[in-house]
Amino acid sequence: MATGDDAPGRTKPAPDLYLLAARRLKVDPKRCLAVEDSDFGVRAAKDAGMTCVGLRSGHNDEQRLSGADWEARGFRALSYRRLISRLKAA
Repeated sequence: MATGDDAPGRTKPAPDLYLLAARRLKVDPKRCLAVEDSDFGVRAAKDAGMTCVGLRSGHNDEQRLSGADWEARGFRALSYRRLISRLKAA
C-alpha cells in the first residue's frame, strides 16, 4: 500500500505511488492491475507500466478514462475472475 504521504509532491498523475506500491509488494508493475476512477489516476497507472481498468461509478462521468485498457461500469463489473482474465490477456 502507498499513499500520497509516502511520496509528497509526486502524486498522480506521476507514476511514483504505483511504482512504490509494486516495489513494496515485490511485483513487476507489468504484472499489476490498477483500478482507477480519474484521468490522473489512469495516467499514473499506465505510466507505471500497469494494466488499468477505468471504473465508472456514476459519480465520475466527467472524467476521461479513455487511456485505461478497458472501462468497467460499477463495482459489480470488477469480479475477481473477470479482472484476472483481463490481466492475463493484457
